Amino acid sequence: MFHDLGYALRTLSRNPGLVAAAVICLALGIGANATIFGVVDTLLFRAPPHIEDPGRVVRLYVRRNLPPFGMMTSSITGYPLYTSIRDGAHAFNGLAAFTYAQRASLGRGAEAKRVDLVLASASFFPLLGVRPALGRFFTADEDRPGGPAIVVLSFWFWRSAFGGDSAVIGRQLQLGRGSYTVIGVAPERFTGVELQNVDAWAPIATATPEVMGPSYMNRGSYFLQIIGRLGSGGAATAARQATLVMRADDVYSGRDSNAVVVLGPVQHARGPEMSRDAKVSIWLAAVAIIVLLIACANVANLLLARSLQRQREVAIRVALGAGWWRLTRQVL
Repeated sequence: MFHDLGYALRTLSRNPGLVAAAVICLALGIGANATIFGVVDTLLFRAPPHIEDPGRVVRLYVRRNLPPFGMMTSSITGYPLYTSIRDGAHAFNGLAAFTYAQRASLGRGAEAKRVDLVLASASFFPLLGVRPALGRFFTADEDRPGGPAIVVLSFWFWRSAFGGDSAVIGRQLQLGRGSYTVIGVAPERFTGVELQNVDAWAPIATATPEVMGPSYMNRGSYFLQIIGRLGSGGAATAARQATLVMRADDVYSGRDSNAVVVLGPVQHARGPEMSRDAKVSIWLAAVAIIVLLIACANVANLLLARSLQRQREVAIRVALGAGWWRLTRQVL
């Protein structure tokens, strides 16, 4: 084997053009696949960092008929429906609500800068099994109307804006129109269940009236997403209980007696609302695979042409008594 390997290296060194062409073809094919698979893996397969047992964490979608648009499925709902399902659907081990990142200003005057703020229920961090890197997360007693104005910083924002100073706990931040007290820092790379930048989290019940306006806490306001951790009854039981609660509310069922709650994976791109980015990434993955196949075919053609040039050499080796396994190993 070492003899054949040495022979192969000597042969390749005498054909640098062939080697360069083969390496470039394979590098382009493998590089494109590795890059695109990284995107597809992040969107569709890999669970967000720091989530404990992500297979049991689901998103809740409402599917109903909305004339004249037809059948619609959406993960956006309101705060009253979240509290109703939380209190009425006991098949979940826990339920949490959160918003997409909201733009808010940090500081006052010319030194103010924009930050991405997520409003989340107190159950958000415990449901995901996340532990703070510093300080603590807010509790249910703090997530209530008129509760204390508190905020949890993301690890990246803590490092970039405060230099990783542990003395940030207890510090007052001018966030939006109010003053918030920093109580904790989330673990590194944790951004919740969305693939978007997050600078801080604040309690929904406390911060929504100030950040988004008091009307957002009323029925008919759609701004929240709901996630849940499945209990021992499984997904079917949990979806059925949530559907019964939702149908009892005309606002969220749209008076559609066939409206249902659908459970999807924690990865948003794998759910009923697959984003355009996810669809494009899948197409790009298919194109990358075709590019790799073309690259392999090109390299195979190069090696086949080279093998045809060795017909005389192989014939001499056979005449001298070389076996087929010996020849095959040398070609490989």
